[in-house]
Amino acid sequence: MKYINIHTHTLVEAQNELHVFNHIVGKDTTFSKYFSAGIHPWHVDEKNLDGQLAKLRELVSQANCVAVGECGIDKVQGPDMPTQEKVLREHIKLAIEFNKPLVIHCVKGFQELLKCLKAEKFAGNFIMHGFNSPIEIAFPFLKMTNCYFSFGRALIQDGSNAEILIKMLPLDRVFLETDAKEINIKNIYDAAIVINSISELVITEQIISNYKKVFVNGLN
Repeated sequence: MKYINIHTHTLVEAQNELHVFNHIVGKDTTFSKYFSAGIHPWHVDEKNLDGQLAKLRELVSQANCVAVGECGIDKVQGPDMPTQEKVLREHIKLAIEFNKPLVIHCVKGFQELLKCLKAEKFAGNFIMHGFNSPIEIAFPFLKMTNCYFSFGRALIQDGSNAEILIKMLPLDRVFLETDAKEINIKNIYDAAIVINSISELVITEQIISNYKKVFVNGLN
């Protein structure tokens, strides 16, 4: 049995677990066996954006880079919207070129996100990571069969938006993660099991299947 953590900022190596370390270009200097790579909106270096994008391309081209991101739109923290949209669109282009999924960070910028995906005619898979927004925000994305939702610590909070949405979603659209939280991925699985009234075997096997469908490496 393998627990898959599709998004973590902590380097973890554990038996029967697969952790995808999120490498933030311009901030992180370490890597795990499997990683995603992206320029987080909070860490866009406008004075050295070309250098960041060149480094991003170098990392995304590597076989052990299983996804592009996290990347996205953040209206609370980060540069202006034109800059954020430009950076996001560069990530989308790389995801298309290297046929890798996108891991999306989005705070109050869902319309801008949809606009960028449409502008680049993106048809690949993307994951709304750490999703805990109101259900109505999810509706446009629920219609997109290439969109997946990843849930983290919010599942442990009774009545959270994440808890409500995971009950609505088919399991073949679901991933689980720890993000930057000090929590074990099994605790997130345990919460999902209780919320959905399913067995551990059902959810672990389904998320393994989802991973094999969406990600490009990491499971034989």
